[in-house]
Amino acid sequence: MWPYVTSAFYAIAEQVHRATVAVLTVLARAADRVMRHVPWVWRLAGLSALTGALHLFAGFRIERAWPALFEVTAEQLSVLSRAGWIESLRIAAACSVVLGAYSIAIAPLGILRRRWVLTLYKIAAAANAVLSVVFLHLLLSGPGVLLRDVQDFSRFVRNEMWLGGLAIWLPFGFVAALFLVSLLCRGATQAMDTAVEAPDWGDRFFADIREGGEDPRYRSSSYWAGFLHLFVLVLVPLMMRGCGWEAPYTLPEGAGSEMIVMKMKKIKKPIERDKLILSMDTDILYYQPDPDESDILRETDVETEHEYVAQGVEGRLGADGEAGGWRSVFSGRVRFIRLVYSGGDWDQDLAAGADRNMLRKFKEVTGYAVARRTEQIAVNRLRFFPKGGEPPFVFMTGMGGVNLSRHEARVLRDYCLRAGGMIVADNGGGSFNASFRAAMRRVFPDKEWIMLSNDDPVFRYPFLFPDGAPPLWHHSGRKAVGLRHNGRLICFYHQGDLNDAWKDGHSGVSDGLANQAYKLGINLIYYAFKHYTSRQRDDVD
Repeated sequence: MWPYVTSAFYAIAEQVHRATVAVLTVLARAADRVMRHVPWVWRLAGLSALTGALHLFAGFRIERAWPALFEVTAEQLSVLSRAGWIESLRIAAACSVVLGAYSIAIAPLGILRRRWVLTLYKIAAAANAVLSVVFLHLLLSGPGVLLRDVQDFSRFVRNEMWLGGLAIWLPFGFVAALFLVSLLCRGATQAMDTAVEAPDWGDRFFADIREGGEDPRYRSSSYWAGFLHLFVLVLVPLMMRGCGWEAPYTLPEGAGSEMIVMKMKKIKKPIERDKLILSMDTDILYYQPDPDESDILRETDVETEHEYVAQGVEGRLGADGEAGGWRSVFSGRVRFIRLVYSGGDWDQDLAAGADRNMLRKFKEVTGYAVARRTEQIAVNRLRFFPKGGEPPFVFMTGMGGVNLSRHEARVLRDYCLRAGGMIVADNGGGSFNASFRAAMRRVFPDKEWIMLSNDDPVFRYPFLFPDGAPPLWHHSGRKAVGLRHNGRLICFYHQGDLNDAWKDGHSGVSDGLANQAYKLGINLIYYAFKHYTSRQRDDVD
């Protein structure tokens, strides 16, 4: 069977190859027919003016536009300045302004049809080519400097800046090449009143593109190679992003009525103390042992010694202030959505049922219908939810790096600030804390982390946590922290591996502590729903 598969693949590849060559040939011939009706004098004048316009724009704008486009922080600009990159960019920008003015000034001189005008054009084309190479070097070297000297700057962001810089440079490179090759054509030389018998190098170049020249197979192979590069670098990433819209997230119809009544039962746990036995015949060695995981969990059990029971679930999900309980039936299903990101293990404990268990516990406690399965979507997919149908919250966790592209950071920022969504993040250990905080600085550069107080609404409804979030393994801290926008939590960050307590087996924690973790999850979903519905209602009003 395998030979048939390979034969079919090669047959398809050959047809795609032929189609690509045919399309590019038709485009080249069409462009040639159009350009034949444009006199060479006007071609050269137009290319000179276009070169000048591009360089004037770059010279006046690039120093301010480049940092804004890639959201370079003041700290990163300081690093680039110390490395001499900013000064090099300023010099290149000044040269670009001079070249732009020169190219525009000589553009109309072509009507004189003199050989010295052709020389002026060639000087502009050569300077354009050199300066284009300089700009390309700067656009590629700047991200490299940041990667080397900025601690929380990732290779993923550097690569994105490389691609963005290359996209900015392509118009300059294309115009520079076209201007230079056009000046090497016989028509350009004859237009300046100089008789030339044999075709110049530029004519042979354009003939090779249009007709294949002396080696059509080489032209065909070049087209195929160009198509493959376009397919891999452009088309595949677009297909990986997906197409179409996400199904809208159906929300509960909350009106705010009875709040869930909380009954607190405090359980006092005995504290076991180690006995110290001294012998008069031995030396005493005093030392502080490092606590292992069991010690941490036992300590956490003591700190979270409260057990709570919810009563009265017939109320509605509140949207009119703090009051409100759970509506027993509504048309939609609660969905649990985890974000997929690059650079780390976004799927930590997913196979162990962490998200599924949390969703089932939510249904068990609230009586709400939940989705049959949990979901995992890329950050970019958040923009495909219809307005008013975005998920009220998304979940992030892991132990590795969190790499967000510039576009992903913008999508996540719009989701939280404009759509009213909320990020629920959980530190799974490893390097997640540092990389997640760095990623959030890119998403919300004007926000600062705050320590959530024990009486924060997220710890009060529907379950009461008088001591705040249970710390669990507290990888990077004992207290939950968050980011706020206009008083609303847009990011809740638990630093103690909440996700680990949700999964099958609960990583060895007691059932009571695992139950606390589930109840905190329910509080977070309640908070996200309440504030999302409130925001949507305000937008309608």
